Amino acid sequence: MSGCDTEWLEAHGALPALHERKSSTYGTDGDRFANFTAVARITGSPVERYALERLLEKTIRALNMIDAGAANDVGEYPDLASLALVCEALRLKRIHERGLLPLDEPLP
Repeated sequence: MSGCDTEWLEAHGALPALHERKSSTYGTDGDRFANFTAVARITGSPVERYALERLLEKTIRALNMIDAGAANDVGEYPDLASLALVCEALRLKRIHERGLLPLDEPLP
């Protein structure tokens, strides 16, 4: 991927391990997003809503740290990237489960 920024690739490369580590305690082997699906079941909200709320919470914390002069200490960015991917993965799961798009067909 020669057209990508080196640090972006480094940050991106850390996401699979972060997902595996976090989903091993928040999720189950059968449902890596069990925390999100449980909240959706309880609240009756779309499954990605809780992930978006968590994204907002972490964004606010990062902004507070930046405003306090602690930009170098913000550790939320990997979680923010991961949560955004969780939202997309949950959306894709819903699409695939409803048969709206074959698993091997690219999204428009």
